[in-house]
Amino acid sequence: MAAPMPVPEVQAYTAPNSSEEEQQASLDTLVSRMRAGTPSPRDLIAGMAAQLTSEDDRVRTRGCMLFAQVLAAAPELFAADSDVQTAADFLSARLADRVSARAALTGCLALLQRKGARVAGVPAA
Repeated sequence: MAAPMPVPEVQAYTAPNSSEEEQQASLDTLVSRMRAGTPSPRDLIAGMAAQLTSEDDRVRTRGCMLFAQVLAAAPELFAADSDVQTAADFLSARLADRVSARAALTGCLALLQRKGARVAGVPAA
């Protein structure tokens, strides 16, 4: 199996010295690319491996927050059940990392707020 391809916007967003403006530009570019078809949600998560396993708390937190912001900005990218499952699995795993928990919860909320989201016993938004 080939190693996951790094996602340049992830590297730029999670860099410890990136400004809010640089982070926003990275997010906007990434969402545009994803809407055009690449990377897929699954490929994005795979491409974030280095950031999500970094020993730098700030880098791990920013990686998780980037994913949460992509989910909030482009919920249509998570319409397929497999993409929803991938996002839910990813976010639930990030809850175990205390420094990423807030970002993971932000992503969980975005996942639940998607138009047409189906959660047992909860009406769709």
